[in-house]
Amino acid sequence: MKNLIRAFSTAQIAPDASKLPDSIEWMPAGRHSICCSKDDAPAEIEVNVDEELVSVLNEQLQAARALADAGKASRPYIDFDHAGGEAAAIPTEFFWADGIRLRVEWTAAGAAAVSGRVYSYFSPEFFADKYGKERRSLRWVRLAPSSIPPLFKKSSA
Repeated sequence: MKNLIRAFSTAQIAPDASKLPDSIEWMPAGRHSICCSKDDAPAEIEVNVDEELVSVLNEQLQAARALADAGKASRPYIDFDHAGGEAAAIPTEFFWADGIRLRVEWTAAGAAAVSGRVYSYFSPEFFADKYGKERRSLRWVRLAPSSIPPLFKKSSA
C-alpha cells in the first residue's frame, strides 16, 4: 500500500504496570520528524498532528465498528506486532487530550502482555499525504503494541 507509515509512540502504554489504562496515546500533538517505515522501507518524515484529525479518525473507526456490528466486516482490533493475529485490545473511540488518544478495551491477552511488560509501547499505522499530514480519506489501519522503544526524533507544538 502506497504511503503506509508505521511508527512508534513516544509514551509507554502503561507506565504503572499495576493499572491498565483505558486509553493509549495514538500520536502526540504538534509537528514531528519521525523515523519510521514507509511502505516497508526505512524513512524519516514530517507529520503534523492536530485536533482536526480526531474527528476524521473517529468517524472511520465508528463506521468500521458499525459494519462489524451489522455482520458485514470484521471487528476492528489492535493486534500484536502488526501480524493480524490475536487481539490485544478493541478500539472504541479516538479523542483529543494533548494529542490523539484512543480509548480501548483490553483483551485478556493484551492485558497480560501490557501488565507483564512484554509490550511497553504502541505502534500506529497510518497513511500520510505529501504534506506529512494523515490523509483525510484514511481507511481503518492496524494498530499494535510494540516492545520497541519510540522513534520520534523531535517535536514542537
